[in-house]
Amino acid sequence: MITKDNLILKYLNIPYEFHGNDLTGLDCWTLVVNWFNDLNYDLNFMNPQYGKNCKWNKINNFIFEFADKWEKVKVPRYLDIILFRGETHHCGICLDEYRFIHCNKNGVKILRINKNDLSLLGFYRLREIINDNCKI
Repeated sequence: MITKDNLILKYLNIPYEFHGNDLTGLDCWTLVVNWFNDLNYDLNFMNPQYGKNCKWNKINNFIFEFADKWEKVKVPRYLDIILFRGETHHCGICLDEYRFIHCNKNGVKILRINKNDLSLLGFYRLREIINDNCKI
């Protein structure tokens, strides 16, 4: 069984690479996709062309085009997605109510969640996980 701790050890400190998609380099979205793939949740439906020289505003796609697959929640838990707005939109995976893992120019790191951060858009839970508690 793949645990949260196994995944943290697997991904922590992997370097940043724009549209990178393996353990040699990741970006924020490919970290999320790979993490969920390791748990047998396929998020590639959200953009199968990501990383193939496409322009994709992943946060807008996430919020507006895939709202039927995600539910906004107030209190984050493991596997919720944390979204940020800014010059470059950003996302990560909540590890619990207080911490998230993400990938930025410094690589894959764990940070504390600051609910007062003005760039924080919110927390989103995959509806499939809501209805399938045995997987979390």
